[in-house]
Amino acid sequence: MNTMTGLRLLPWSDPEGRPCYLASDSDDSPLNRRADQIEALQLSMGLELLGHAQALLGDHKADTRELRFLANRLCEALRDALRVAESRGRRLPVHDEDGDRARDRTEGARLFREAWIAGVRRYFPGEPKPGYVTPWEETPEWERVAAGAVYEQVRQFLEVSEGHAGRLTREQKGRFVATCWTAQMYRNFEDPKPGYVADWPDLPGWQQETDADIFEAIEKDAD
Repeated sequence: MNTMTGLRLLPWSDPEGRPCYLASDSDDSPLNRRADQIEALQLSMGLELLGHAQALLGDHKADTRELRFLANRLCEALRDALRVAESRGRRLPVHDEDGDRARDRTEGARLFREAWIAGVRRYFPGEPKPGYVTPWEETPEWERVAAGAVYEQVRQFLEVSEGHAGRLTREQKGRFVATCWTAQMYRNFEDPKPGYVADWPDLPGWQQETDADIFEAIEKDAD
């Protein structure tokens, strides 16, 4: 989250009706506190005026002069309220969606990798190749990006299925992960090794189980 910086629109105008602004390094400066008080007063007066307006509009004896006076005061109150809204809106925290998405994908990629390593250690018969259990910190950049992409695809799949993906079999879950990963292999290699893009029935059992575990790890992370 980033805080918006810049000038504060003050709740009053100069003698010629032009907006006034404040540049301050502190939200607790005397002029900032004064502006807060004026804004609170303006909103309170507007709320009180609204009560008077409802009563007057319900009075069938109200004449044109009274209604015109009321309309003018309501316009002033609305102008003040809109200025307060604009000033506060400019000072709201700005949500860095791109930054958050990048962080989510990185964390998701790490989760994917860790689930893969855990699955390899659990299901692989014998001693796995060192590359199969390379820790996240030493994982090649292309593989990190690919892991993040598959993580995001599974997350999106879980979202659009609205909780019903839990009814899939482990084979169906593993197939989905394997298919997404195969697409990443084609994306990163012009001519990938056959084992990198093997169809589900041709994958070794340990890899099928690991892919299913990866799906369920992401599923748990999404809850």
